[in-house]
Amino acid sequence: MLSRSSSIALAQGSASVSAARQHLRAVLLEWGLPPAGAHEALLVADELVAGAVLRKADDLELTCRLDGPSGRLRIEVGCRTRTTPFASAHAAPERLGPRLTYTLAEQWGVTYTRETTTAWFELAVPSTEAGADDASDQIGGVGEGQGPGVRSEGERGERSEGERGERSEDERGVRSEGEPEDAADDGTRGQILEGARVLDGSLVLDGVREPFPGFPAAPMPLPWPSGLSTEAMFDQVVQWTRAITQADAAYVLVGSPGEGLRVRASTASAMAGTPESPDARVEEAARLLAEAQDDGREPPRLPDGGFLSVISVPIRRDGERLGVVVAVAVPADRFGTLDVARLRFAADALTPVVADERRAQAHRDYRTWIGFLAEAGELLAGTLDANLVVALGAQLLVPRIGAWCAVFLAGPGERGELAHVWHADEQQIGALRAALGTVEAPLGGQVKRVRPWPGLERMPVPARLAYGPEVLELPLATRDQRLGTVLLGGPEAGSFPTDLLQLSEDLCARIAGALLTARSYGEQAAASLTLQRGLLPSRLPPIPGLDYDIVYAPAGQDAAAGGDFYDVFAAAPGCWRFTLGDVCGTGPEAASVTGLARHTLRALCREGYDSAPAMERLNEAMLDEGVERLLTAVHGELRPDGEGVALSVVLAGHIPPLLLRPDGSVRAVGESQILLGAMRSPGYEAETARLAPGELLLCVTDGVTERRRDGRLLDDDDGLAALLSTCTGLTARAVTRRLHNAVRQFGKGGLDDDLAILAFRAVPTPDLKA
Repeated sequence: MLSRSSSIALAQGSASVSAARQHLRAVLLEWGLPPAGAHEALLVADELVAGAVLRKADDLELTCRLDGPSGRLRIEVGCRTRTTPFASAHAAPERLGPRLTYTLAEQWGVTYTRETTTAWFELAVPSTEAGADDASDQIGGVGEGQGPGVRSEGERGERSEGERGERSEDERGVRSEGEPEDAADDGTRGQILEGARVLDGSLVLDGVREPFPGFPAAPMPLPWPSGLSTEAMFDQVVQWTRAITQADAAYVLVGSPGEGLRVRASTASAMAGTPESPDARVEEAARLLAEAQDDGREPPRLPDGGFLSVISVPIRRDGERLGVVVAVAVPADRFGTLDVARLRFAADALTPVVADERRAQAHRDYRTWIGFLAEAGELLAGTLDANLVVALGAQLLVPRIGAWCAVFLAGPGERGELAHVWHADEQQIGALRAALGTVEAPLGGQVKRVRPWPGLERMPVPARLAYGPEVLELPLATRDQRLGTVLLGGPEAGSFPTDLLQLSEDLCARIAGALLTARSYGEQAAASLTLQRGLLPSRLPPIPGLDYDIVYAPAGQDAAAGGDFYDVFAAAPGCWRFTLGDVCGTGPEAASVTGLARHTLRALCREGYDSAPAMERLNEAMLDEGVERLLTAVHGELRPDGEGVALSVVLAGHIPPLLLRPDGSVRAVGESQILLGAMRSPGYEAETARLAPGELLLCVTDGVTERRRDGRLLDDDDGLAALLSTCTGLTARAVTRRLHNAVRQFGKGGLDDDLAILAFRAVPTPDLKA
């Protein structure tokens, strides 16, 4: 191996790095150095020159010396000032130069003189039989030719292929299919080193993936301080990427699941002929390159813009693309495979940062979605109206997850029945409903897992464009029962991310559970209402000489049948009977006691039994039937005679009726006796009284007297009598309504117990007297 040397004077500026690289590559090719040693020398020399440029060194000079006998290659970067291109690795850890030198070189140092400072390093170069042509195939051509001021010892009269400005295919980029061969170098198409040519930091040659020649396989020391914040790390990496590749702009683009790439960090120089903010075009170029790489396709043409060279390397973790590092340049053929390797280094450095950020964001999203599902579950559980559950479920899905949804409930037919439609833009609801009517509804209850809705392809083209391109079909089902299907239109931002798919399934399962509960409640409420209606009289007869009214209010809409009951009926000509009772408890057993009591008393009274004997026979009937529930009741007889009403009452453990006189005085009528069903032969006795015209008899159940507020009952200190005393001169209806409102206002919230209020007011009836 012959001893040789070559040097080049470099002007201060960003072009110095490119000129130094071109000169050194040409020299090493000419000297026939093996690819591995040549690439190591190029990598470290680039860093030394870049360091000197960043420190604004003057009169830069690059010298390359090859000692033939020892096989050692020495590269020197000198400058006139005392600015040091690089210091020791410990003194300047933020620079890549010393770290690369430490990793690749065998010896290095800095030589100072009175006028110059020279940084140098040495590499051991093994001897090789390969010629310059073989090396050219591996390393690539000079590209733009040697710059001014080049001098080379032993320079041949005939320039090599690299000196003629020819570039290898790796440096020229990739031609699209059908593109003329001479179109690649005409400067109009630009350069893309990505996709089918460069994948995952490897060079694809004839379908075989090979590592970049000479690029270290082991991780290199980082060219930036450790412990940086996330934002500072992005900023450091993007600035280093632009500086080391001599790009006009560099970008780091990061994407979240289901969303496109977005610029996270950028740095750019004044790019001639381009807008000041080329982010949108770079995003589009990076997206196209990333998609081509994911699909294994040839890289596409660049979008229209002022840059002609683009290199892009993905940031990957476990096969998933997290983002890309991109460098762009205005001139064509600016970048080479070594620049791609540098971007790979930057991407590898950012991989743990982006992955940690993605993981933290996923954790935050998970906590957010868990909270959302919990709130949604509480909201859905707060209603027992099936129609309202469907409407609330649709509004929970839209617009937080999708742009629109349609709920189809399983019906008697094979297809589901459209129950509700909702759109983020309420003005679109009518058009969406009409569009859904043009295709067959989903199969009712047949969907078992999330899948794309096949009906979208059968919709008219305008509707498909308006409500597509992605519509999911989600099951509306519990573990044991399938209730229908939900169609969910994709979000406006694009397709459904994976986490939203899982969230949609979970939310639909909660909607289905709430819907099933509401339906069950509805069925029970309907059955209870039907039974309750059967236990109460369908109509009440008019009674001459009496103005009467009744208010009955169950304790809430979900109250079971049973509890309080009432009845007014004609027992004989000129004689009417009334009953107001309260069964202990509710439910089917209480309802059976209510039915037994009401119908037994009616039958006994029509057989001629007076009030007290009728109550005795009812007590015996309850005991004979083995009824375990007790019953309180007031049963009375009313006989209007034109001058008032003669009455008799029997109290079986019930609240005594109150009699209101026109002067406002109130007294109780009768005394309470033993409850019905408590013992045999209780010996009930009737007490008589008379209602004069204008007087009123009031009967209530304990739902009135035991209404509570702050530990106090409404009837404490004769509270009911005090309320009644304010009702003089009122009709029976006015009295019952006033007392009902007073009961509700006395307590907080809904009723705790059923209540019944029955009022009889005697009115003058001259015709009846005659």
